[in-house]
Amino acid sequence: MIRLKYPKILRMLALGLMSISTAASGAVYTWTSTSNTDWNTTSNWSGGLVPTSLSDATAGAVTADSYVFSGTVMPTSNIPTFNDAAHNYDAVPMILNSGGTLNLDFSSAFNDSLWGNASRTQFTVGDGVNTVTLNINNMRYFARNGVDSSYVVNSGSVLNFNGNLAEYPDADLNKNGFFNIYGGSMVVSGIATANAADWDENVQFNFNENGGSLTMAFGGSIYAGLTDVTDDFGTIIKSSLGTGALSAVDNGNGTFTVIAVPEPTSSALLGLGGLALLLRRKK
Repeated sequence: MIRLKYPKILRMLALGLMSISTAASGAVYTWTSTSNTDWNTTSNWSGGLVPTSLSDATAGAVTADSYVFSGTVMPTSNIPTFNDAAHNYDAVPMILNSGGTLNLDFSSAFNDSLWGNASRTQFTVGDGVNTVTLNINNMRYFARNGVDSSYVVNSGSVLNFNGNLAEYPDADLNKNGFFNIYGGSMVVSGIATANAADWDENVQFNFNENGGSLTMAFGGSIYAGLTDVTDDFGTIIKSSLGTGALSAVDNGNGTFTVIAVPEPTSSALLGLGGLALLLRRKK
């Protein structure tokens, strides 16, 4: 049986409310891909103002609230890097609706990774219609600074973390990472490293649509023989699809893939429905 932690659910609701309340606090930079795939081309941005950084304090003429990618293609050249660690700038949330692939690179010197000064959704990958692949390169820490960082991967889209997935190693236990895999796929090329107790309290992977998948190597003290998602990881991997809706596949290369699948009863009903339709056609 998958156990739910109601304080986490309340924090997620609060996170959504905070995201709504802060939505009007700054400018929204909208990528339209009107001319080409060059980030620095003014006509590719609504209003002609090009963001010069992926951190809001140096984004442009005014503070950025979010970057929205709504063109037909993603930018592929002159994309800024996350390189403002010395100034502790706030990383700008991104909503990726354009089809295609976006590569975001953290500077090798940017060891703090995402700096969030407020609880919110940091990346929304895809809109459930357009297929989006987001590659995040060199990022070390997904949550820090005592806030809740949320990530959403919608149906058909992919979020790749090309590196390890770790909490910032400070004494603050109030930071949380929520990874909402809503029919899309999340892949971590490195390993998940953290204290097992911290992961139990501060990390959650949420599935709400069949076909969603999570592929990663559970390293360090987190991994203790993952054979059954519900029994071994029921506190951090959850599904709103019902008991038994998640399965774990050993890829044989040090990684596991957790997949959201229909409940046995749902699968049986689908099978019966298909059989009934077939019989009707034969008649």
